[in-house]
Amino acid sequence: MLRLADRTARGLRSSGYVARTISVKLRRADFKTFTRSRTLPEATDVAHKIYATACELYAASGLADGVLLRLVGVRASGLSPAALAGTQLALGERADAWRDAESAMDKITSRFGSSAVRPGSLVNPGEGERRMRE
Repeated sequence: MLRLADRTARGLRSSGYVARTISVKLRRADFKTFTRSRTLPEATDVAHKIYATACELYAASGLADGVLLRLVGVRASGLSPAALAGTQLALGERADAWRDAESAMDKITSRFGSSAVRPGSLVNPGEGERRMRE
């Protein structure tokens, strides 16, 4: 789910859009399909927020633990240009640091490739050691 949310957010940022609605599509092994969506209070292109919303939607889907899935998808809709999107901050709240971090990651991946930097939970154990030896 994290990988899908990251890919969705990266696509939004590269296109210059933000999305208000996040949807999750889940297809069981018997081809029964569930789709859940949520409209966010503010439009976003931040993978962290998309991932959190997608996880909440998955949890609310009612699927039992251990159910076999043949398809999982994360989609963003309700698009608007990022330049026109404003963020309402509470008193004393900082602007979204996640967006800054993800934008920096976008620059790194555009220069060094998609596997150059990613969330730690998506790194396979021992992968870093193999790369260092190469």
